[in-house]
Amino acid sequence: MVALFYEDGFPPSRRKGIGRKVLDRVHLTYDTELAGKDFAYDVEKSLFTLGPLPRNKLEFTIVLEDVVSNRNNGNRSPGSPNDDWKRQRRPYNSKTFKVEISFAAKIPMQSIANALRCQESENSWHVCKGCLLACSPVIFSR
Repeated sequence: MVALFYEDGFPPSRRKGIGRKVLDRVHLTYDTELAGKDFAYDVEKSLFTLGPLPRNKLEFTIVLEDVVSNRNNGNRSPGSPNDDWKRQRRPYNSKTFKVEISFAAKIPMQSIANALRCQESENSWHVCKGCLLACSPVIFSR
């Protein structure tokens, strides 16, 4: 289970894929603490890994910087001396997030086998969700 908070304790809105951006940064920044595990995040609360993470509860602090293009469509032609300055990207409005990852459940291999045989079990929904995320092109990978 994943919980995201601003540093003041309030949860972020679900707009603009903030959760995915934060967890992408967690993956890049804390790879060692995550034992090199890749994971898939469902943008709600679930995080799926192949195998266990090093601890049942992990906490991270992440800083995201929104980036704004500083483009100016003036009358200058491309290649002019100030052309690079106009297109320079500058960070602003950085936000600090607290990320808590907690162990929620282990999906038994038998549940996966049952789902592949179209047999329902108590974990069928989690199996399907995990498989869909694992096959998704937005999974975090190296």
